[in-house]
Amino acid sequence: MAARTAGDVVAAQRDRGRSVTGGSTRQSERPTPRAVPTAPADPFVDLTPPDDPGYATALPAVDQISGVAGSWCPAISPDGTRLAYVTDRSGLPRLEIAPLSIRPGPGRLVSLPDQEVVSVAWSPDGAWLAYLVSPSGLIRSELHAIRPDGSDHRVLAGTGEWETVFAGGWTGRPHTYAFSLADGRGPNADICLVDVVTGEIRRVLDGGFLALTSMSGDGRRLLARTGPRGHRHLLLADLDSPFGGFDDLTAGADRELARRATARDATEGAGPTVVLDVTAGTRARRLLAADFPDCDGDVSEDGRFAPDGRSAHLRVLGGRERWALGRVDLFPDGSVGPLRVVAARADADLDSYAVSARASAGAIDDPVQNVDIATLFWNVGGASVLERRALPRAGNHDEPIAAATVGAPGDLVDLGAKVVPGWSLLGNGRAAILEVTAPTSPRRLHHLHLLAPGRTRGLVPVPSPVAGPPEPVLPEGLVEPRSVTYPAADGGSVQAWLYRPDGAAGPGAAVVLLHGGPESQERPAFSILAQSLCAVGLTVIAPNVRGSSGFGRSFMAADDLDRRETSFQDVPATVDYLVGAGLAAPHRIGVHGWSYGGYLALIALTRWPGLFACGSSHAGMSHLAGFFAETETWMAAASVTEYGDPRTDPAMLSALSPLVRFTADMAPTLLLHGEQDTNVPVGESRRAYERLLAVGATASMLLLPGQGHTIVERDARIALTRGVTSWHHRWTR
Repeated sequence: MAARTAGDVVAAQRDRGRSVTGGSTRQSERPTPRAVPTAPADPFVDLTPPDDPGYATALPAVDQISGVAGSWCPAISPDGTRLAYVTDRSGLPRLEIAPLSIRPGPGRLVSLPDQEVVSVAWSPDGAWLAYLVSPSGLIRSELHAIRPDGSDHRVLAGTGEWETVFAGGWTGRPHTYAFSLADGRGPNADICLVDVVTGEIRRVLDGGFLALTSMSGDGRRLLARTGPRGHRHLLLADLDSPFGGFDDLTAGADRELARRATARDATEGAGPTVVLDVTAGTRARRLLAADFPDCDGDVSEDGRFAPDGRSAHLRVLGGRERWALGRVDLFPDGSVGPLRVVAARADADLDSYAVSARASAGAIDDPVQNVDIATLFWNVGGASVLERRALPRAGNHDEPIAAATVGAPGDLVDLGAKVVPGWSLLGNGRAAILEVTAPTSPRRLHHLHLLAPGRTRGLVPVPSPVAGPPEPVLPEGLVEPRSVTYPAADGGSVQAWLYRPDGAAGPGAAVVLLHGGPESQERPAFSILAQSLCAVGLTVIAPNVRGSSGFGRSFMAADDLDRRETSFQDVPATVDYLVGAGLAAPHRIGVHGWSYGGYLALIALTRWPGLFACGSSHAGMSHLAGFFAETETWMAAASVTEYGDPRTDPAMLSALSPLVRFTADMAPTLLLHGEQDTNVPVGESRRAYERLLAVGATASMLLLPGQGHTIVERDARIALTRGVTSWHHRWTR
């Protein structure tokens, strides 16, 4: 690929003309959400490779790595014959469908060609696909629906200027989908139901930021997650009438509002979502109120009704260090039984789960009666481990179970040192499609055959490229990282993944790569930046600093509020390890991060200006007060427990903001940002760039038009990766 300048990339992005037809508006004409500071003239980094033949030789490998396609978000059709998924084989994430068969063949595009698809779900009857679309890279998703053959496309919700749809799931009522809707003018999100055929939308629960996790089969109850980061818990709500009264709509004002909601055409489709409010009769309470009366310790997520509706399962901490699978029984009088932990590990967190009914004879050879089958994915040292176990149903706690007892381990499926970010289970529990990634492999879809506990088979790759792109073409020499552990300043330890380029010997140039979150984790998954930096000859270390998930609740909370300052020490501890182990030379070390990692990179550059040769921040916060003022309202409300409250803690937020410490002696700094980012708004990088220039520091900036918080379009990914690799290669030489 010929070398491109930043100006070329900008022009290519702006000429996309991302219009949507079929009942929506031209997405390129949606109003820009918030005013941000004016960017300096030509604030783009020169992407011309540095004057080094070695870097020029590695550039094709960088482009291959950063441009590689993947496939993710699998969804098996109810009859098990088709697979819907998202893939960026075209350069933009799109929705495709492929047959689940051994016959080879590419998937078929279903979404509109210029839509950036986020996720997808089949309706129970297989007649519809509900999917989220990110308009022009915005975090504010819209809810769309379409037939599996690509016909009858419609926009259902999220078209208001500030609105955001959060995915929920299909309900037991025909063609009815449940979701959460934030109007963007306040911190709340309400739970709504939409009839996909008529377009009628009803609000069934409000009061805070509510994320739907499950609705009972009879439509009379729902489970919702609420609460800020680190303090989320579940609510159980009883609806006044099944499915919010959809089946008894009268011909009065409600019917007129419903007509207006479905009458939007291409000229008026960008208006606010029209919602009928039926929350008056809804009664909600905390699911675990009996176990945690004062809410302390009630940390729970992913609540789901059991197949028979007589209990609910959930991922729960409940005063524990590790996420486990819990269950509460639900009684006809509306009361809730005590929490029972039914699956837990001392060395791992429960990442995700599904509980399915025992299949009929012949489907799963399981002699055990009155049990459900749990499919569990554990995070063990960063890798995904699959377990299948039998669980007794409500009312059978004291009955013996032949295959497994409550709390006893089930069967483990060896997936190797891989990560499974997403998966879809066939209704009868006999098979699953897994989204699998590894350090040298991007996200791909694999077929897993399942039997009852005691007879589970292993992972079997799809025998032909039925789903997603063909086998990716990647350069030779991709690096398998190794896990390392080294001392932290507080006497604890830091775990990290170390990428060492082929042929590396002795101390050389290196980059510290910081993940986002911070409640996230560096895992043995495919990393475009880690592999690209190695391709240009740089050693990479990706630490899990305090605040990361995967190491217990105490470790994850170790950087909250006024503890954040001490957590910064994990970055110089990482540099000490690199130098002490003979892996990197002093003054030849760079630091890079994305989102919270970008913020932490800027912190490191200001706290220890002589420690790094250079640094780069992608979508990092530079001034916390500015972040709270400009981010989405619901994002700001959720972040108070993590960073502090701008109304009550302004001095602390200022002290924790890197921008106030910028000086001329900072190492050369590169700012990168998607111009459509409203999670960490682009003003955070623009202000940082202006301030760096004002104090006399060396700085450059790369803005990516049409991109949001995550850079998803292929050309933009390549531009971003070229910018980061060339910057660090140049300044660490």
